[in-house]
Amino acid sequence: EKPLLEAGISEEWSKVVAELAKLYVEIPKVRIKGVLELTCLKRNGVEVIKKALIATRNAAKNGDVNIEIYTMGAPRYKIEVMAKEYKQAENVMKEAVNTALTVIKEEGGSGTFTREK
Repeated sequence: EKPLLEAGISEEWSKVVAELAKLYVEIPKVRIKGVLELTCLKRNGVEVIKKALIATRNAAKNGDVNIEIYTMGAPRYKIEVMAKEYKQAENVMKEAVNTALTVIKEEGGSGTFTREK
């Protein structure tokens, strides 16, 4: 609204235009991807991997950032982070991957992460 006022548009019109812009203009988001490979040969290995993936998803509980995890066929899981800014997406991806790898290693499994371009 402020830039519209500075451009010489009346206050009445600037409020209307600002509201319409909020409704119809969507700010593009950055999307980064990678692949987690998680394995656990213990008897409860499936539960351990599930725990690691849930912890990964919960690591990014931020209103501006979305994190999605898809199975590519065990033991590979695609992780996508969407955010308004690249740095923010990178930080969330790093935190999420570190969480997954920490949880899986604590439970006796192993994991790797490969960044997709």
